[in-house]
Amino acid sequence: METISPFLDGLKTICWNLFIGANYESAFLYALAIVVLFTFYGFYKRGRNRAWLNKQFKGIGVTIFFVLVNSFGFALFVYMATEYAQAGYNSLGLPHVSPTFWADVPLWVTLPLIVLIYDFANYWNHRLMHMDWLWPVHAIHHSETEMNGMTTYRVHFLESLVMNLSYVLLLSWLGLPKEALGIGVLFLSLHNVYTHMDLDWDHGPFRYLLASPRFHRWHHADVPEAHGKNLSNIFPIYDVLFGTYYVPGTCDVKLGATGVPENDGAKLVLYPFKALYDYLYKVMPVLWRFLSNGMSHVFDEILRFKKLLRD
Repeated sequence: METISPFLDGLKTICWNLFIGANYESAFLYALAIVVLFTFYGFYKRGRNRAWLNKQFKGIGVTIFFVLVNSFGFALFVYMATEYAQAGYNSLGLPHVSPTFWADVPLWVTLPLIVLIYDFANYWNHRLMHMDWLWPVHAIHHSETEMNGMTTYRVHFLESLVMNLSYVLLLSWLGLPKEALGIGVLFLSLHNVYTHMDLDWDHGPFRYLLASPRFHRWHHADVPEAHGKNLSNIFPIYDVLFGTYYVPGTCDVKLGATGVPENDGAKLVLYPFKALYDYLYKVMPVLWRFLSNGMSHVFDEILRFKKLLRD
């Protein structure tokens, strides 16, 4: 059986090579070190505002909690579920590009293509996550009210599962090479850390070509006009094409997600399940009345039909 996740395998391979025998956790620690440095930069830029610094580190602590919970609590579940999905996809025998097709394609061509394709798939995944029925899962990522690079790792395991399953469906048929995928995903991961930094950096004339911290900060803005905007991770041109681009200038509005716990790890883990329960609690009585009335009409019609037969 082919592996579920050329993305994960490729990322693991490239991390071992890049970090001299290290693994994904070491890459995470490198990102954490960079974030801490930029946090102290923000601390001094704000005149040594201790309240801001304390809130930053509290948010980073909750995000690290999520990394640990996801890694040691649910990683195997997500991995196995994606394995079975990939096996099911492979068993369908759908047409796909042979991996040998990419053998003679140079890396400098394959790598940009992978990033383009991956971000296109991710744009639509992200758009799906902002729909009402999946928002409680994605809202965990938006619960951070003080942006920092570690925010990119604040993701509920259910979101990881949904994203992995979508990659199976959207990208398996391409047969992309694992090594190039690994490099591409590593670049995407580091760029995500960058765009979540607490920096008002724009990319000037290149703002439509590469996502900036200002671009993504507006995505996290808790104001109606910014909801569901700036969904691309890398290429804002997708937002321009599909009508979701929104960068009116410096983003100095409130960040976060109204009604979602901010920095309470346990409540955030349970939040999607609570939201689902609340939704079903509201919907089930209506659904039950609909089904009951519908079945009542069905039985009435059956009795009427029997009566016609007798007559």
